[in-house]
Amino acid sequence: MAEPYLSQDSLLLIKAESTYGTDPTPAAADDAVHAYDVAVSPVAATVSDRNVLTGRRGARGRRVAEARRTVAFGVELAGAGGAGDVPAWGAIAKACGLSETITAETDVVYAPASAGHGSLAALFYSDGDAAKVLGLRGNATLRFTPNAEPMLMVEGVGLHSPLTSTALPTTQDFSTHRPGLQVNAANTTLTLDGTALAVSSFEMRTGWTLTYADRPGVHEVRLTERTVGGSIEFERPRVAVKDFAAKFLAEAPMVLALVHGGDAGDIIGIDIPALQLSSEPRITTREGIEFMSFDFVCPPVDGDDEFTLTVE
Repeated sequence: MAEPYLSQDSLLLIKAESTYGTDPTPAAADDAVHAYDVAVSPVAATVSDRNVLTGRRGARGRRVAEARRTVAFGVELAGAGGAGDVPAWGAIAKACGLSETITAETDVVYAPASAGHGSLAALFYSDGDAAKVLGLRGNATLRFTPNAEPMLMVEGVGLHSPLTSTALPTTQDFSTHRPGLQVNAANTTLTLDGTALAVSSFEMRTGWTLTYADRPGVHEVRLTERTVGGSIEFERPRVAVKDFAAKFLAEAPMVLALVHGGDAGDIIGIDIPALQLSSEPRITTREGIEFMSFDFVCPPVDGDDEFTLTVE
């Protein structure tokens, strides 16, 4: 009987492409990623019926087109170790439709971009097999959960290529991947509309529509429409402190500021200038404490400014 695949004998390499869909040849010594929850599909495709007339009963067979590959994984949202240094996940952010602005010895700022999107080459080793995915682009979710490291979760689509039998490398180097700081009272603050909140969860999604095009003249994954949004849960404040139900009814935009970390090189900041509630506030009770939660959207103010993600 064949040996089973062993999940721990796996490794993900990620490298930015200089030209879309052209292999930059990721190497374990330079491009290995400390990745969580990796899922790479053997193949994804569009399947349709071949509805031809044959004069016989029964199935007509299937047509398989638009072969591609889906990729999902997460990385810790950590600083770069020095103010103005690019974090290990910088290329990933650009492939999720964000621009990158570097101010030397100060900070690196990511924000939604309508054009000039980056792309990645991913190479996933799985216990003797390897899947290479070129032209990878996707959506990012920024996730902050108490007593865990903040995460950048990616769900993407790339170009398909055949699986190969390839041995797992032994030269992987993770020295550029700093561990994230846990989300807790010492490391993390979040204010919404000027009110500091006791947050139990925060997620923000880039909200891109991913389109896969394979037709004469174009073979590419594109990021087209965008609706930035997310969800938040926190200990319910008294109405005298903040009336979020009134904010919902008034359709009032609010400013959100999240700061995580303390020392230069390890600070992550998220700023949203015009957050709007997109659902009614919900109330739940856990351990005798009431929590409020709601979904939100982040409309642009002047364009490509729904949020900024700052590393400093």
